[in-house]
Amino acid sequence: MDKDNAERFLAAHARIEKKMMEMCGATKYIPFATALSQCARDDLTISHYQEDLREFNELRNSIVHLRDRAEEIIAVPTDRAVADIEKIADLVESEARVLKYASQPVITVRMDNTVEEAWKLMEQMETSKLPVYGDKGYIGLLTTESIARWALTTDQSRRKVADVLTTGKKNKVAFVGKKCSRKTVLSAFQDSLSHGAPIVAVIITETGSRSQKPVGIITGADLPRITADFL
Repeated sequence: MDKDNAERFLAAHARIEKKMMEMCGATKYIPFATALSQCARDDLTISHYQEDLREFNELRNSIVHLRDRAEEIIAVPTDRAVADIEKIADLVESEARVLKYASQPVITVRMDNTVEEAWKLMEQMETSKLPVYGDKGYIGLLTTESIARWALTTDQSRRKVADVLTTGKKNKVAFVGKKCSRKTVLSAFQDSLSHGAPIVAVIITETGSRSQKPVGIITGADLPRITADFL
């Protein structure tokens, strides 16, 4: 019996199980099905592949037989099953934290920066959004849209970032910690839409505090990359 597929399948299953134990913060063994249900609530990869993983766990139990306290391979999974579980194992192990998908580094401006300085930074960074920070942390989000609105409707003699932020509507953002999952970010965008107050960006800091410097930023343009792993 060619055991290569079986061994690869079992290795991938073990990788997934190990990662789920870490996600659960388990200090002792948790049954696979229990860990799967817990992790599916917080991890987008586990949630997306929950039913597949449930079936793969059943298949795993069909592949091996415990004899004299040693596992004996009694069946061989198909090439497709092996490829699928290895893909999921790779996704789970990548942790897929938000920084993987965020724009980095994040350049910030201050209220006393000129609009011209901010605009040049946007061109250099090829971005349409710049967080504005002060001594105590986040103040607001400067966008090309807000600059255009300011230029068309206000006195051009006032040319500071502060002048742009104090005119027109406020751009709503959400804050998350750098260790949060993709599901947290997607939920932030979805929840804001459902409440009729859509956010334009998610700013990532060390722990999600507004007073901390940003280490990454995710906008609507980044969302396709977050879900691309599942296509």
